[in-house]
This record gives sequence, structure tokens and C-alpha cells, in this order.
Amino acid sequence: VKYMYVICRSLSGCSIIGPISNKRLQPDIQAALHRKFGITIEVASVFYRAEVGGEVFYSQEYLRAKVRNSYTIAYSDGRNKSYGLIKHFLSLPAFTVAVLAPLVATARHCYPGNLQELKNCITPVQIELDIAVVPTNCIVCKCVFIDLSSGMYVCTPPNSLHID
Repeated sequence: VKYMYVICRSLSGCSIIGPISNKRLQPDIQAALHRKFGITIEVASVFYRAEVGGEVFYSQEYLRAKVRNSYTIAYSDGRNKSYGLIKHFLSLPAFTVAVLAPLVATARHCYPGNLQELKNCITPVQIELDIAVVPTNCIVCKCVFIDLSSGMYVCTPPNSLHID
């Protein structure tokens, strides 16, 4: 694996921060790229931190983040808002994508007692098994992922000061 360190390189509205390495993509990621974009790629440049829209996003595979969860995101295709957990990022020839574990909203309407007041602010979710790929310019914002014994939830903080 060959590593290259980039401070910031802008590509389609996404600035890459940190090391980039060329890696052979797993079959599920190759399939997701083919489903979403109709492209077949076996090797791509992988990186773990990116700046999108003035905010820095870390992936779950970034090992040095200790406190912040900035890998839970909301993204939109222009019509629908969805949620996901960023595994890592890929730099492709024409654009960059986030490789995600999608979080699918569930129809659950019961909230534990301590979340009753927040039911208009939080969305019950479950993790989907399939991998998804999303262009980084579709990332809307960071979210908070809440995993309780009663279920999993996503909350969009009212402002960026509440991300920590």
C-alpha cells in the first residue's frame, strides 16, 4: 500500500485532509459504485478525513478521533433526506464519495421516557446491511447517533456548537 500525505486538496467541493492510499475495493463497495454510478472500479484512493461545506468530517475508520462523532451524517439527493455512518471516503477520477452504512428511518413511534420531549427532533433508525456510496457534495450536516437498549436514533443538533 502506497501512502501519500495531502494537507488539503480540493476535488468537487471536498477537501481531502491527511493521508491517501490506493486500495483494492471490496466487492460490496464495487457493487455499490456500479449500482449508483454505473462505473466499475477495482482500485481507488481511500482517505479518512474531509472538509465539506466548511465542516470537517471524520470516518469511522479514522483512528485518531477520540471524542467527537463526526461520521454520522444527513445527506440528500435533492428530494429525500437520509442518514448514514461514514466508513471512509474515496477519491474517484471526477468526484469524491463517502462510503456509508446507511441508517434507515423506522416507523417506531415509542420513545423511551427520557427521549419523549425530543420526539420531534430525533428519528428512530436501524442500520442497513448494504453499503451505500454518496457524493460528498450531497452531505448536508453532521448528526448525533444515539444507540440505546430501546433502539437507535439520529438527532440533528440545532447548531454546530452542539456537535461535541
